Amino acid sequence: MLKVTKLEMDIWFTPWRYKYVTSGESKEECFICAIKNEKPSPANLIVAKKRFHLVVLNKYPYTTAHLLIAPSTHVATPLESERKILEDEWWIVIRSVEVVKKLYNPWGFNIGMNLSRVAGAGLPQHYHFHVVPRWQGDHNFMSVIGGVRMIPEELEVTWNKLRREFVELGFE
Repeated sequence: MLKVTKLEMDIWFTPWRYKYVTSGESKEECFICAIKNEKPSPANLIVAKKRFHLVVLNKYPYTTAHLLIAPSTHVATPLESERKILEDEWWIVIRSVEVVKKLYNPWGFNIGMNLSRVAGAGLPQHYHFHVVPRWQGDHNFMSVIGGVRMIPEELEVTWNKLRREFVELGFE
């Protein structure tokens, strides 16, 4: 006989979120476009630049050395990019993985992008890759229970380490 177990689920009413979920697209300035003409620095978190792309340290990282790779042109999806930009992009993603692996020796990586706000993109109008190094146990009870991320290195320290490696690879 098949036994069906009822799954219990808490229902939380969050009326303070209503305005957010019904507001539609944000009219805020694109943070990538706002910094794309600047030189790399800890202040803007641009770690490296190539002809068509920026490598930016994530201001709100999941883990140490969480990078964003974005085209300099303001496009919402890769479908809007030129072939030369797409080819350059993947090369930069792979170089980014190599740099992070050399410096931090993670046990693995999450690499991907979220296209559109409903997919989780915090910047839906300017697509970008996430390169997230992962270690066993990097999300522990603090994240799960406390809702707090523990990043063991300050952004500026991470930026300096990454910057040196990218410059050695010929990035601006």
